[in-house]
Amino acid sequence: MNPSLNDQLKSYSDYLIMKNFSVATHKMYLRTLKRYSRFHDSKFKGQIISQDTAREFVIYRHKQGRSWSTINCDYSSLRKYFREVIHAEWRLKILSSSKSIN
Repeated sequence: MNPSLNDQLKSYSDYLIMKNFSVATHKMYLRTLKRYSRFHDSKFKGQIISQDTAREFVIYRHKQGRSWSTINCDYSSLRKYFREVIHAEWRLKILSSSKSIN
């Protein structure tokens, strides 16, 4: 049985508290997990969460026109959740924010 979103959020919240994250980071990371969960349910209903769906979420956020700092925060939040809370492998890498020159 998969844990409910509320269970996942509580586990993540507990982890962030125990690691002494700031209140602002705590809120932002939980907000990212909620957004990712809604995105996952709308696009990948019935599939387990994975790096592939997290990658799609990060790309989706970029296509929405989000700033690099927002995308980086989303990425950091998901990476920490995957690695530290659900103990899933995380190999997803993102490139730097620098723009390529044509």
